[in-house]
Amino acid sequence: MSATKSRSIQYRIFALVIIIIAPLIVLFALVALGLASANRDTIELRRQSSTKELSSAVDRDFVELEGTLSGLAASLEISDAAPRDFTQKLAEKAKLSGIVRMWIFSKSGEPMVQFVDAGSANPIRQLDDKLTARVFSGQPAASSVAGEGMDGATIVIAVPIYSDKAVVSGLAAEISAAHFSHAFDEAAMKPNWLAAVLDQNGNFVARSLDADNRLGRPARPEARAAIMGPVISGTFENVSLEGAPVLNAFLRSNLTQWTSIVAVPKSELDAPLWRALAYTILGGLSALGLSLLAATIMAARISGPVANLSRHATALAEGQVGQTEKYRITEIESVRASLDKAMAQSARLAALVAASGDAIIGVDTDGRIQAWNKGAEEIFGYSPEEVIGKPKSILVPDELMAEFDAQRIQILEGEIIRGESVRLRKNARKIDVEFVDAPISDSFGNITGYSTTIRDITERTAYREHRQLLLRELAHRTKNQLAVIQSIAQQTKRNTSSLDGFIETFNGRIQGLAASHDILSKQQWHAIPMRELVKTQVAVLVVEIDKSVTISGPDIAISAVHAEALGLALHELITNSIKYGALSEQNGHVAISWKLIATPEPAKILFEWLESGGPKIRRTPLRRGFGSKVLSEIVALSLNGTARTEFRSSGLYWQIAWAPKI
Repeated sequence: MSATKSRSIQYRIFALVIIIIAPLIVLFALVALGLASANRDTIELRRQSSTKELSSAVDRDFVELEGTLSGLAASLEISDAAPRDFTQKLAEKAKLSGIVRMWIFSKSGEPMVQFVDAGSANPIRQLDDKLTARVFSGQPAASSVAGEGMDGATIVIAVPIYSDKAVVSGLAAEISAAHFSHAFDEAAMKPNWLAAVLDQNGNFVARSLDADNRLGRPARPEARAAIMGPVISGTFENVSLEGAPVLNAFLRSNLTQWTSIVAVPKSELDAPLWRALAYTILGGLSALGLSLLAATIMAARISGPVANLSRHATALAEGQVGQTEKYRITEIESVRASLDKAMAQSARLAALVAASGDAIIGVDTDGRIQAWNKGAEEIFGYSPEEVIGKPKSILVPDELMAEFDAQRIQILEGEIIRGESVRLRKNARKIDVEFVDAPISDSFGNITGYSTTIRDITERTAYREHRQLLLRELAHRTKNQLAVIQSIAQQTKRNTSSLDGFIETFNGRIQGLAASHDILSKQQWHAIPMRELVKTQVAVLVVEIDKSVTISGPDIAISAVHAEALGLALHELITNSIKYGALSEQNGHVAISWKLIATPEPAKILFEWLESGGPKIRRTPLRRGFGSKVLSEIVALSLNGTARTEFRSSGLYWQIAWAPKI
């Protein structure tokens, strides 16, 4: 075998520092990059949210104007000659903010009756065929932008006019494009973000920056190509008209066919990554430098005492008086003390063997027992007189005899055998043992027998098997809990629109789950009293339980799995009641009850939740969030039961029935 290369203490300490610091730097880098990625994702989500909010704001303005025009159109009576009072109605509507003029047009798009604002000298816009066709098909329509600037850019909104349920003409209103500029205030954008609304041709209807010079003019080719493509939403990169690289999110409206765009500077998206890299490099180099400096100092403090200890050992080997001064390093001082005691300890080895709690047995080359200490007598039950001279095989079960003989040959060839096995006591009872067999040689190196040290590990083996069982059970429960938490996180994410909302909702659900686990821990994950489960869940969020909540039902217990599922449902019910239901009112009340019901099959538990004294429920909510899914599907599936939710006018009623399984 080749000798291991000798290394100095300083080298070893430096290597240890690098081995410890390097993974920490990598971990720090991964954490920093993860945070940077999370920050970028947050910005991306906010950009997409702002795009949707901007598009919704523009749609609301369009719907409001379309509703005004539709109301006016419904009040008109169309004949060969326009009614005299139409001009007066038209004039009143023209006073609305942003409306330049209104007129009635025919199927060919020609004006029939018109009203021109006193402040406008431009002629009435010619309506294109697509807009006219859409109106005469019974749908409102919005035109592309015409003109330029805040004062000159306009769009046309048109609605159908009916007679005897047939479209006979259209009502059009020319509106200043500046009317839509306030939509940017509802988009919740950062000050350095850029937003715009483009018409069907890719021209600016509204722009958050430099609107006076951009309205009515075409956007960048990249923007026009994106909005005129087959998809109604997506992202693209380009350089803004101000020369800044940006990443854009766009969304095309089904109402107006206009596209809302929100652009975020790429520098803002890349900033978290660059900060993370800078922190990683600076932090890593600083930590490594300080650690190496400390390692240099410590190595110097260790190497000196080690050299002195070497001289002390040499003196003892030569029979001289060694150094009596104590060392400051505990381990080195311990070695020095051990060297001083080496001769005294060798004299006591025989006494230690005799007093050892382990069985220490001497065996000759024929396999016969020659030495038998007190520990062997206590472990195996034989006295020395009963076993001296007998083969050691009397301690070995028949099924292990072949293995025993093979090991004896290996020992007599000079090997040391360590392991665990089974041996026999005098009463024929089998015990688990840990053994070490080592050859014994005379002064000439000839093997004259071997020694066996045996320790009874029956209890340790039983404990180890029990521990493995517990670990498997823990792993199983941990996987189940992680799956539940992952499901809660995913469903909460789908039903919350903001990070703060996600954190608040997610924390609440985890608290509810934790409350169930507190009870499960007290009961050692066995049967859980129903009353204790309900009280614990209610107490998480309700302060005055006796005043606002009534709990009733027989003393029954449910399984740990069922307790987790029911606890999750209770948390959702309590949270919903505090926010919107009975517990949101001073006189509100919740009745929680359960009972056993007889069925042809095994008896079932009927659990009920009834609210009263809270806000009146006018109608069944249309939106179904994660809480509704928990109450109607998830809990029922977990309990293998049936759930029902009723939105009564007096308050929410929820019930679930399932067969208990303890």
